[in-house]
Amino acid sequence: MYDDDVASLDCDVASNTLYIGYTWGLSIFDAAAGTWTYLDEDAGLATDWVNQVAVIGGDTWVVSNFGVTQIKADGTFVPFTEDLGNIPDDDVEAVTGDANGNVWLAAFDGLMKYSNGTFTLYTSDNVEDFPFLGSYTGLAVDSGGMVWAGNWFGSVCQFDPAAERCLAIYEDLDGMAAGVSDLLITGNGEIFFGSDDGTGISRFDGAAWTALLLDEIPPSNQADALGLTTDGTVLVGGDFGLRQFYSTAADQGWAEVDFEGYGVYAFYGTPEGMWFGYGGGAAFYDYSNEEWTTLPTGDPGTGIASGTPSAMTLDGKGRLWVGTNSGLTVWDGTNYIFYDLLNETEIAEQWSPKTVYAVLYDGTNVWVGTSGALYRFDANDQMTRWDTQFEDQFSLYSPSFYDLDLDVDGSVLIAA
Repeated sequence: MYDDDVASLDCDVASNTLYIGYTWGLSIFDAAAGTWTYLDEDAGLATDWVNQVAVIGGDTWVVSNFGVTQIKADGTFVPFTEDLGNIPDDDVEAVTGDANGNVWLAAFDGLMKYSNGTFTLYTSDNVEDFPFLGSYTGLAVDSGGMVWAGNWFGSVCQFDPAAERCLAIYEDLDGMAAGVSDLLITGNGEIFFGSDDGTGISRFDGAAWTALLLDEIPPSNQADALGLTTDGTVLVGGDFGLRQFYSTAADQGWAEVDFEGYGVYAFYGTPEGMWFGYGGGAAFYDYSNEEWTTLPTGDPGTGIASGTPSAMTLDGKGRLWVGTNSGLTVWDGTNYIFYDLLNETEIAEQWSPKTVYAVLYDGTNVWVGTSGALYRFDANDQMTRWDTQFEDQFSLYSPSFYDLDLDVDGSVLIAA
């Protein structure tokens, strides 16, 4: 295999061949011979990107968001792009064929048919009662020759090629997922389509749609921060806000924690309470009196630097260090000290402040990981900066430093 990032699979049973489409090229595995062939734009594909591959009538069709390629049985490559002027829309997500030798393509502008060297584009402009919105993402042909096409918005059309119209359109029905990312038909004629927006898989048995969903416990699969309290409660933060559950009972349901803020992106725990970095600044929850103390965002020197708090720590003087995408703020209980973390050249060139990804107190110093540089503040707040010094280690000029931690011997571990 050329890559691990597989976007598409298709098997040609007649030739015992497997086609593997990547986000960068196409591998063809001849199982009988045990040989691999890799194809990309240099080899003749219209583009290196591959959304789907299908073998239709002896030809291999490779579709992408930037062009379509027909690889004929004799090995000839025929690219189709809008720049070449030989296809009405080259942004194609899926391809299939029917028993009459037609090639069907799910395109951004609509449903396309390729027959006898000519493309026909079906849209709401030329087909009565066709779904108004395009962006087709999945299609399949049933045993009766009907083309089932679904789009990104969740509409599914049962298209009759002879009549050139939708026999039925299914939209916003109970059991239907909110969007189509892929669609298939089983041997007994059932329609399945999957959605990548978290609303699951939908099944159509010819009469009704049924939703297939996991029993979701978290409100979202995208969590930005995790925290652990002294009693073993796990805190989960993200765009959805704040949830908590006991570490020994993660499958028993997650409770929503209500606080006056939105989005939680960083935690820092102490024996007395927990600091939260959220969309409106920073807040501290006191375990003993169950009260919140809030530090708002503001202009440099008047509050936490604006932006999403991505990292927090307390130093030996009890000061709170908060990193955002607008720099670094230190709060001593009364005053706010702001660092843009720029050097003289960057200031002269009017760079934006450094984005802070990580902060760490090692018992003496505070370490700060940012976009393009690593910093250390000593006990007297004297700052040392490293950037190009890491070029040899990472083979990259000025890498970004995303996380910091202490090893058992006091060494600082750096994720870059």
